[in-house]
Amino acid sequence: MPSITWSSASTASEPAVAGYPFRGNYGDRMYTRSIVAGLAVLTLVVTSAVCVTNIYATQEAGSPLETLAYKTGWIDLGEVLTSDVTRWGTTNSPRFEFLDRAVNPATVVLPKVSDRIRLVERVPLYIVDFATLGEAKRLTAPMTTRRGLEPGDRTGLWLDAGSVLAVRSVSVSRPSGELRFVWARVVPAAQ
Repeated sequence: MPSITWSSASTASEPAVAGYPFRGNYGDRMYTRSIVAGLAVLTLVVTSAVCVTNIYATQEAGSPLETLAYKTGWIDLGEVLTSDVTRWGTTNSPRFEFLDRAVNPATVVLPKVSDRIRLVERVPLYIVDFATLGEAKRLTAPMTTRRGLEPGDRTGLWLDAGSVLAVRSVSVSRPSGELRFVWARVVPAAQ
């Protein structure tokens, strides 16, 4: 990218690019700024498209967890009531079923470390600050941070219904109104 310098050909208030005065169409500095901003946005859009394309290409190759260096991330298993943690809080809870033990689906039974579960619906995979730090905070449950869940925590990966996973950690969030969110850190499990 060329550097902007002050040349003798330009006045003190006009920058020059590669030694030539740059005035834009109307001699307006805002024109220059909008070109730079437009190029920055274009670069961001192209980079995002390439990243999304790479994520979908790797998802088709195998389990989305296999594309991560440490092969682990967090999923939302469902919500329990704040007033009664023995009852599921929403109709789509739980989002999993146990493979190795029988439980009554009407009661809340949280998975334990080493339990194998099967997802009953497609869920997104989260890692705290994934957008900026990658997998560095893979062991931190998303809802345990004071700031709550943010878009930068999404990995862009989804686990399909029917995925068989091994639970490595379980975390229940602070109350969020009437609900508490149940999170599990999971890894791929042998079928």
